[in-house]
Amino acid sequence: MTAIRLLSPSGLPIEISQDVLVGRDPSCDVVLTDGSVSRRHARIERRDSDWAVIDQGSANGTFIDGQRTSEAVIRQGQHLRFGALEYRVEIAAESSEATILHPAPSTRPAPPPPPPVHAGVMRSPSTTPPVKPLTPRKSKSPLFWITTGGCGCLTIVALLLVAIVAIPFGFAFIGTRDAIHAVETQLTDIRNGKLASVYDRLSADYKSRLGPEEFEFYVESHSILSEYASISFSGRSRQNDEVKLQGKLTSASGRQAPIAVFLVKESGTWRIKDISLE
Repeated sequence: MTAIRLLSPSGLPIEISQDVLVGRDPSCDVVLTDGSVSRRHARIERRDSDWAVIDQGSANGTFIDGQRTSEAVIRQGQHLRFGALEYRVEIAAESSEATILHPAPSTRPAPPPPPPVHAGVMRSPSTTPPVKPLTPRKSKSPLFWITTGGCGCLTIVALLLVAIVAIPFGFAFIGTRDAIHAVETQLTDIRNGKLASVYDRLSADYKSRLGPEEFEFYVESHSILSEYASISFSGRSRQNDEVKLQGKLTSASGRQAPIAVFLVKESGTWRIKDISLE
């Protein structure tokens, strides 16, 4: 009578001498707890002098030598895989009383013999090994402390400079955010031909200097306004209720032009006071 043994490189071998059900369910004959194994993954059956594996509709499949199979005869030396768990097949003769088991781990190897004692040297077991004298710590030189202190001061100065530059920029960014949104809204409406609505939202000072027809003529004279695609600002400043923005206007065709926009806050709303295009 033959038995089949499944050898795993990372665990104990599994010995099988009768038909078994392999799976993750505790009721299976061979329980594999890996998440890639289905609850009832496959059956291993004896067929005369051969062994066969039959997949039970598992999610991740049963494989022999890397090929997925639903049913196949198992041969000596093949690699049988359930999901992600792979075993090498070993078929050997077995006594009639053999059952499914996990063999006990092999005994530990004998400890290595003690190192030989050099000729002419004998040491009593109770002899205390000599104590290595402590080496006094070498004190740091004054140059070390001067250099360390200087580097620390330079770091503090650098952080202060960054703060001096970054804090005003942060205030300018936050303080001009709504004004930028107003400019982008006006440019979008100009592109969409809503000139009357744009004109109504201009500042009182701008409208006193430019009538509706003159404003329409200004837009026609600067076609890039009607082809507006995007705007970026490299400079922004705010003083009380007035904002100055400087940047670059880009058209849908990729044409670019420098632009400066001046805004004033009237009745809580940012309104364009002037536009300068080059």
